[in-house]
Amino acid sequence: MTLEETEAHEIENPDGSLTIRYPGARQTRRRLGKHGANLAERLSDSVLMDIASELLDGISEDEMSRSKWMSDRTRGLDLLALKLETPRADAGSSTAPVEGMSTVRSSMYLEASLRFQANAQGELLPPEGPIKIAETVDENPEVDERATRLTKLLNAYVTRTCPEYYPDHDRMFFKVGSEGAGIVKGFHCPLRRRPVLDCINVDDIIVNNTATDFETALRVTHRIRMHPNVLRRMQRAKAYRTVDLAGPVQESDQLSDKRRMLQGLSPSISRQQDIEHTIYECYTEYDIPGFEVEDGLYVPYKIVIDKSSRTVLEIRRDWREGDRWYRRRKTFVIYPYVPIDGFYPFGLLHILGNTTNALTAGIRLLLDSGMFSNFPGSLHAQTGDRQANLNLRVPPGGSVGVNLAGADDIRKVIMPLPYKPPEPVTMQLLQWLEANAQRLGSMAELQVGESRPDAPVGTTLALLEQAGKLLNSVHRRCHTAQAQEFEILKELLAEDPDALWRDEGQEPPDAQQILIDLNDFNLAPVADPDVPSQMHRLAKAQAVKQLAMTDPPRYNMTAVDRYCLTCMRVGDPQRFFAPPQPPQANPALMAKVKSDEDTLAVKRETNQLNAVKLQITSDEKEKDRQHQMELEKMRLAERIATHPASSPIVTGGNGGLTT
Repeated sequence: MTLEETEAHEIENPDGSLTIRYPGARQTRRRLGKHGANLAERLSDSVLMDIASELLDGISEDEMSRSKWMSDRTRGLDLLALKLETPRADAGSSTAPVEGMSTVRSSMYLEASLRFQANAQGELLPPEGPIKIAETVDENPEVDERATRLTKLLNAYVTRTCPEYYPDHDRMFFKVGSEGAGIVKGFHCPLRRRPVLDCINVDDIIVNNTATDFETALRVTHRIRMHPNVLRRMQRAKAYRTVDLAGPVQESDQLSDKRRMLQGLSPSISRQQDIEHTIYECYTEYDIPGFEVEDGLYVPYKIVIDKSSRTVLEIRRDWREGDRWYRRRKTFVIYPYVPIDGFYPFGLLHILGNTTNALTAGIRLLLDSGMFSNFPGSLHAQTGDRQANLNLRVPPGGSVGVNLAGADDIRKVIMPLPYKPPEPVTMQLLQWLEANAQRLGSMAELQVGESRPDAPVGTTLALLEQAGKLLNSVHRRCHTAQAQEFEILKELLAEDPDALWRDEGQEPPDAQQILIDLNDFNLAPVADPDVPSQMHRLAKAQAVKQLAMTDPPRYNMTAVDRYCLTCMRVGDPQRFFAPPQPPQANPALMAKVKSDEDTLAVKRETNQLNAVKLQITSDEKEKDRQHQMELEKMRLAERIATHPASSPIVTGGNGGLTT
């Protein structure tokens, strides 16, 4: 900044204060533009090309760091046993197994994933809504009313205004269990015109596997498959800058191709119109030329690039306006199953993958053994020279010829193969593997409801805690992730509160009050982090009931029954309780009360009689005094009349006469 730009202009105000203005600062603000402006529209093509090249190189390196994790997930799609298999029928091939060999797979991995999805869906996505207000210290009816109003408004937004929330999260929970992670992205959608919480495929989030979380990642890239028409709509909404792009190029990877095959689709797209653009939405720190904050300081930006044309479409600041520390805004939340090493967590694929392969091999061994025992194959002798091929593949119920070359016949021309029936030790091994897999996958059924009714409460709770320890830890991680997700939603709604009622078609509430409530209250999931499933909830309710029955006088049995009905998710449990009865009369108590009342009545009557007696005595004394005064007056009058000269009259103070 030059000396001219920094020259201050002083303006004296009427109140005596002084305003100092810097023209250079105004020019800087005009150059930087609004905080949320698309900076890509104000940069030269050469600068944008340098930015795109540098970021694309970094994204390629990030993809290489997770190649092993991606290959494991590709193999995991086969272990899910979702593909319909038929026994192989290509006997005689040098690579194929024997004709009729079983190809079924163990469903243990799929069962564990479905159980986790069902538990997570039931706990984290209740029908009435997943959001509640965190407990407040102030027990004020007005505060409670505000919290209740905000809770209803937010749950209505999530369940009705955002119809994609529940289905997307339900699908995500299956991937959390099976693949190890699910990711939610919170942002202002320019096409839906509201804040959204979208569930993203984990393979579409490209992060270097050396990072441990989103906060420590150097780059977080969201790979978006975007149809050309959607891209044009984004440009029309001013989200992307309007530039001409080259036609999209079809891109695929091993995981995407495997998924398309499981869906019955071809890996390649035949129609050119259906090919989608590959958009990289990269969240990273950068020093944008011309928009430097401080010398050499890298600050957070969101940079959007079209991969095929290497064109930058959007650059926006990714920190809150006025934040002098330039902290990155929270956009992504990860739901981890078991975080171990690196950024990408492990799931049931890594926990049960080897066991599932062993179970698959054991099941195929039993099926093939039973098949060959019931339909044994055989060898038969045939004329010819020496046997040229010793790789004999005998299908069930079939026979393969063997050239004897002049030797003795093979068991007199034909020899059945000595197949053995399935052995008990193989079944015992499979049972052990299955029990081990159930324990690892936290699928063991907790038979609390079928135990002895007089079982000790401590034993029941110990069984409950031991059986659900692994699942409970996963549920806590998901509970924490959902709480972070709601904090992102809270921040987005504070920036756009009209979204709460924009699509409802009703009279909007007080927007200012909604902003105050969003600032005053913290959001939390309705789910209980200590109860991972309905099974555990019912077991706890039964344990509480047993504990209360051991000493009923110490417990409020109505409250215990209400808790049990609530755990069973019975709506309005209060309707099952009889109305409170008036207290029954106690004869001994009533007699005592009556005796006390009679005693009090006698005392009152005695006091009244004493008061009457005192009043009568006082009246009689007054009458006697008045009578004595009258007598004195009469005597005085008589003396005056008898001796008028010797009796002077003096008036007394009390109305009497004295001489």
